[in-house]
Amino acid sequence: MELTDFDRLTFDCHGTLFDRKSGIFDGPKTLLEHARAPLARDQVLDARARHEP
Repeated sequence: MELTDFDRLTFDCHGTLFDRKSGIFDGPKTLLEHARAPLARDQVLDARARHEP
């Protein structure tokens, strides 16, 4: 197999080149600091996964 065998290449770099989970948690960090009860990183990621679709 040679690179010239292909017309196009695509890459899925989300989660590979980017630390997606840290960004999801760190993005709203200021907002989360004002929450009534502190939220753990896993709680934030679980909530995001539920509401993402």
